[in-house]
Amino acid sequence: MKHLIALALLALLLPIVAAAQTTVMFDYDEAGNRIKRWISVKELKSSDSLLTDPALYQLLAGLPADETSIAGYRATQVYPNPVERILNVAPGSEAASVCRYRLLDTQGRLLEDESTESYPFRINMQQLQAGTYYLHLQSGELNQLFKLIKN
Repeated sequence: MKHLIALALLALLLPIVAAAQTTVMFDYDEAGNRIKRWISVKELKSSDSLLTDPALYQLLAGLPADETSIAGYRATQVYPNPVERILNVAPGSEAASVCRYRLLDTQGRLLEDESTESYPFRINMQQLQAGTYYLHLQSGELNQLFKLIKN
């Protein structure tokens, strides 16, 4: 019965938590013993994004759902993720002959801006520090944004 109640409570709170950033907070007494624990919830807004360019934020927020179920469609593949040295990029079936890619950090700073006609292509990420990066692919009418983790 406890599990059923907990599951029902989770189902009610899931939409709230999905649109918010939660942090577990603690209070301690003078001896260092934890006496209280609570969850702090902060509603997320577009202004909370670390991306300074609103167009990139809109692109990230408007990423389409998985389209791999469409017949004859081949999704763009970006692998491995997380990456250590070399990132492989194989544009999908909607890509035009020329593909422009931009590598950005979490502040929206442009690290690399190149065009290529060879598929698949590789991006050397060995010189970058560990962290989160964004790869923006533009090919004809196709615009895609991928979140990457560099180890």
